[in-house]
Amino acid sequence: PLAGALVEVICDQDVSLRRQATTGADGATPGRGGAEALLLEEWEEKAGATAGQPDRREFTYTVFVTPRQGRRIKALTDFRPARSWAVVEAATPGL
Repeated sequence: PLAGALVEVICDQDVSLRRQATTGADGATPGRGGAEALLLEEWEEKAGATAGQPDRREFTYTVFVTPRQGRRIKALTDFRPARSWAVVEAATPGL
């Protein structure tokens, strides 16, 4: 567990969909109901050119971890949320 680390989650398709939280003593970010829980959009749909056929855009994310004293690490790439409240573990080599 990496306590006190900054976790940043950035959408690969839309950088305005950016979330961040700090890990607790257990090395995890806040979960369901937590003020800093990392909620990610899985996809969006907009009206399409053909009636009844919306345009759908699915999202993937890159996860960065920055320890309290350390450098920013790209811990996970091409992450696609597929299940509500899934627990995701990110690799932090050398820590």
